[in-house]
Parts: sequence; C-alpha cells; structure tokens
Amino acid sequence: MKNKKAKISLACAAFIALVNFPYAPTTGTAETEKPVYTDGTELFTKQLMLGAYAEPEPSDIRFNRLKEIGFNTMYMLNETSYNTARLITYLEKCEEHDLKAIVGIGCNRKAPVSIKTQKTSLAEYDSFMGIYMCDEPLGDGSPLPQDEINATEGTNWESYNTIYDYMAAEYEYMKETYPGRYCSAVICYGMREGWFGYKSLDAYVEKVLSVMEQKDRSLEYDCYPLRVTSEGEAYFGDSWLLGPYKFAETRKDYSVPKLTFFYQQEWDYKLRERIGIPELLYQLYTSMCFGVNGLVAYKYDSYWTDWLKANDFFMHSAWGESELCYYNQVAFAELKKFDHIYLDFVNNWQGVMSVYGTSGNDNKEYRNVEQYLEGKYVLESYAGLQSITATEDALIGVMKDSQGRDGYMVTNQAFSLDKLSNTVKMAFNGGYSKAIVVLNGEETVVELKDGACEFTLAPGKGAFVIPY
Repeated sequence: MKNKKAKISLACAAFIALVNFPYAPTTGTAETEKPVYTDGTELFTKQLMLGAYAEPEPSDIRFNRLKEIGFNTMYMLNETSYNTARLITYLEKCEEHDLKAIVGIGCNRKAPVSIKTQKTSLAEYDSFMGIYMCDEPLGDGSPLPQDEINATEGTNWESYNTIYDYMAAEYEYMKETYPGRYCSAVICYGMREGWFGYKSLDAYVEKVLSVMEQKDRSLEYDCYPLRVTSEGEAYFGDSWLLGPYKFAETRKDYSVPKLTFFYQQEWDYKLRERIGIPELLYQLYTSMCFGVNGLVAYKYDSYWTDWLKANDFFMHSAWGESELCYYNQVAFAELKKFDHIYLDFVNNWQGVMSVYGTSGNDNKEYRNVEQYLEGKYVLESYAGLQSITATEDALIGVMKDSQGRDGYMVTNQAFSLDKLSNTVKMAFNGGYSKAIVVLNGEETVVELKDGACEFTLAPGKGAFVIPY
C-alpha cells in the first residue's frame, strides 16, 4: 500500500458525485411540531449497550473508573469460572456499581464450559445479564469429526456434533433456567472461501438463531477497518463494510432485537502516536449506519496485554489506565447525548447508501464497490431523499422511527488519519421545512432552504438527521 490516503470502499457503483433520486412523494404530511424522543435506561432500546471486553480487577477503584468512562456492561472471561467465589464477587461488584455482566466461560470452540455446570443459581443477581456462548465459531455447521465436542466435565458430560449444536443446547437451557437473560456469541463472516470464519454466519443463523424465540435473538460481530502495511503505513481495509452489512441484513430478515459491534482497539505499535478519538468514533458512527444498538470495546482491559508478552505492542495496560480509557470516555459521552433518539429508529432500518466525494481526494483503486458492499438493502435511491452531495465519501444509514419518520445516520468516510472534513448537503422530499441535526452529540433544529440542509463532519464523525 503506497498511497497513505487510501480510501475505504463504498457501495453503489451507480452513484456519482451528485446523487439525484427520482421524486417519490412520501406519505402523510410534514409535521409542524418538533418530534420528541424520551430518554431511558433500558439497554438496547433507550440506551446503547456499551460493553467492556473484558473485566477489570475486582476493586472499587477499577469499577468506578469503568462506570466513569461510560461502560454499562462487562464481559467476564478467563479471570472467572463457574462455581467460584470470584464469579460471585464480580456479580456483587456489578450490583454495587450498577453494571450488567455477561459471563463468557463457554468461549472456547473445542472445549466449551457449559452454563449447566453452574451449581449455584445466578437468578438472584440482577447484574447477571446472561452468557457469552462462544467466540468466533468456525465452519459451516456440518458434523465433521474435527468439529465434534466430546463429553467432558466442562460440557456437563454431554457431547455435540458441532459447536452450533452446543450453542443451541445452551440457549434451550438458558430459556428454561434463566428466562429473558442474554445468550450471545461473536460470529465471523468471511467474504471468500478459505477466509477465517467462512460460512459461520450462515451456520449460526440456521442452527442457533432460527431456533431462538424472536425476543431472545442476538447477533454480535467484529470487523476491524484499520490495517497497517509492513512499512507501517495505515489504510482502511477495502472490504470491511461488508461484514456490518451482512449482519444488518440478517438482523432485518430475522427480526433480531440486539445487534452488537465489537470495535477495534488493538492498534499496531507503529500507529500509537497517530491514533486518537477520531479512529474510535469512525468505527462507532459507521456501525450505527447499520442499525447497531450495542457497542463493545474489544481488549479494553484484563489479561490481554500480557498475551504473548506483548506489553509494548498493545495500546493499553493490564488492570490499569491508558490512553484508550480517555478516548472511550470522550466517544461515549458524545454518543450518550443522543442515543435515545437514534435507538428509536434502529428497529426499522431500511438500508445503506453511499456517496462519492466531489473534492478529488478519492483514490479509485481502493473503491472495489461492486465486489465488497452489495445486497438487497444497499440502496440506490430513497423516497424521502431528493439529492445528497458530499465533499468526501459518505455512508448513510436510512431508518424510520416508531412513528414512521425518516432518520439518516450520515458518516464521514474519508480516511480518518488524513484529517479531512466532509461537507454534506441533503435535500428532502415531502415538503419539510425543518430538520433535527445531531452533530457532535448536540441536537439542533435547522431551517431547511428549498428543502435542504448542509453541515460539516469532522474526521471520523457522523450526524443524525431527522427532517420534519
């Protein structure tokens, strides 16, 4: 990768710099009163689930800091195990600090530890949100000999043909023993046969998601954009947007109420001095184009820093404070100002569309749009939009609120390390005279001129726009 201004791939090859949509009048009449969205505390519906992967040490100092940063959920992994005083200590700490805990003892693909081995009921702990059944299962779900899970003490002396059979059994037990609690797994999606995780999304949907009750369904995925060449040059992976899209498509097709994105925090040491808040916000805002209602900081804390003795490789320190604590705190504070507005829309996600920038900064070589972002919810037009232009590439998530109003998550897709701002102009159909524009987390009402509004997105930023 020789060009440091490599641009992220975007969809819709039919798009040109100015996107004009055929007029299609919206139903109903434009409202004269500003829409009001009520705030609340319910995760995934009124408040983004903001998870830390994984747990800090069980001290009041670290738990206070976890809350101060803005996390409301914590994943408990190798530092705990079932039937231990440590597990109860963590649940009690979560109760004291108003945090939810997802217990992830069953993460290993080949030797999972079943929730069925837990001897003490966890039902009395409100902090017990649920379980994390597996991390990145492989394969297409076929009962191959190498995928069989043998009966062991960890599986409660039960055997399974595949990891998906194990997950389905875990869900059935959770539904019976801890009804309403969370059952999750991070699922891979690979674009080409032979890539890590190939077909695992399809297998999970077929073997696990489809047998869950609709209200219990969840999708979690990780798909990290920032890449580094051997020479230390940074670029956005050309195909990374396809992962979020495929999960959004699956969520819509299967009416999944919880869609969670794990964002990148494992930065190459060569980038340490260049990475900042825009690189976190770019991922968060872009994932919101796909209607996520949960966000997880991967490798936030815990034992991961000592993994392979890589203390100087990762950007954070085990059990302690780091730059990432501050970056997460600033990013979360911005999102929390308007997450209750955004979350009123995500259950009626319509799709995504993209716009090519007019500035001339685009590097067409890295735009493999026909290959990497396509599907039935990649939109070439939308009835509520007359036109949209942007000085840099932009990605727009289109969704409707609980009353049927249109909302648009508009994101700056310029490579964030290039520090390029993006001026966007949107013109709406429907006779609207005003719009709510949420920028930097702040909600502003703007007067539309000829049905249009204009705003500028800083590097990595997004805006949420609601015409009325």
